[in-house]
Amino acid sequence: MRHAATCLALFLCSACGIGGSSEPKRRYSNEAQGYVIAQPDGWTAWEHRGFAQLTPVRSKSMQRHTIVIRAAKKPQQVVDGKPTTDADLVAATERVLRALPKSTLSTKAAFDGELKGVRFSLSFVPRGLTRPYRREHALLLGSTHVFHIIYTSPSNEPMDEASFRTVVTTLSEEG
Repeated sequence: MRHAATCLALFLCSACGIGGSSEPKRRYSNEAQGYVIAQPDGWTAWEHRGFAQLTPVRSKSMQRHTIVIRAAKKPQQVVDGKPTTDADLVAATERVLRALPKSTLSTKAAFDGELKGVRFSLSFVPRGLTRPYRREHALLLGSTHVFHIIYTSPSNEPMDEASFRTVVTTLSEEG
């Protein structure tokens, strides 16, 4: 009887998520761009024009939320005649973000996950629209590639910070 009660308690805990891992169980791999991530629960991943795009599954309230992952080989030079440094890549990314229409950069902070990087938080007004959007942009610095993880949503809607953080902190360079 005690064994049956223990089994029932374990089953209920696992069904409710108590005591289990909150880590997503699915992985998304993009061999062409050289990375793997833990795919956030409730999000679907697909390739669009050569980059990965994640969108919430069946969420009417988050239908305009996306996470995009873009990868590129680390350039040999950003400043003519000088080998590329991480600081050069961060400065170039910041210049591009500040050039977005009606861009307002609110924070810039370094972080560590599988790869080190910098996170930028800003708002901007996409071309053709009148309302501001939020953009959380993580630049991850791999050994041979740079990765841009971009969360975009209307600025008046709460973002799914946990899903963005899952992608940013679990991205690992492959190959």
